[in-house]
Amino acid sequence: MSLKLAAVAGVAALAAISPGAAKDAKPVWRNDTSHLSDDLKEIRSCFISAVQHTEGIETQCADLPRSACQTALGEDAAMTTLGQRQCNWRAIAAWEDILAEAVAELHTEQNDEERKAFDEAESAWERFVEANVRAHAEPFRGGTLTDVVAGTERARMAAERALEVRQMLRLRREG
Repeated sequence: MSLKLAAVAGVAALAAISPGAAKDAKPVWRNDTSHLSDDLKEIRSCFISAVQHTEGIETQCADLPRSACQTALGEDAAMTTLGQRQCNWRAIAAWEDILAEAVAELHTEQNDEERKAFDEAESAWERFVEANVRAHAEPFRGGTLTDVVAGTERARMAAERALEVRQMLRLRREG
């Protein structure tokens, strides 16, 4: 990666954790989605396996995009700051898509009041994510770990929320 591209990525990542970051700006984790389709297939396959073998426990799927990225980069490259950021971005993109799919599916099963309550909770969660990512990254502001910590936290939270909404769907269908 060129120095200029790394600088642009760093500025974009800092903007993503900064209050007042442009809502319409393309997040840095959407700059390279060349692996997204494969990551989504792997996650969905893991979901099927979870239903068949672990009574629907999908948490084992949470680290798949990051693991695939680390394998593709190789051990040495994956341990660099840039490698960790790239793998976090890949995980964020995948889990945001899984979350969006789960939310859309849940919306089709909700009545107007349920959807309104859920959407309020989702908006509050999105604000919490922004604040929590900032809180985790702030002690490292100005250092190379800022973006790594911010990305790790955002990826973790996106995966957890996607799995939570999928669980809401399962419980709704079972109930």
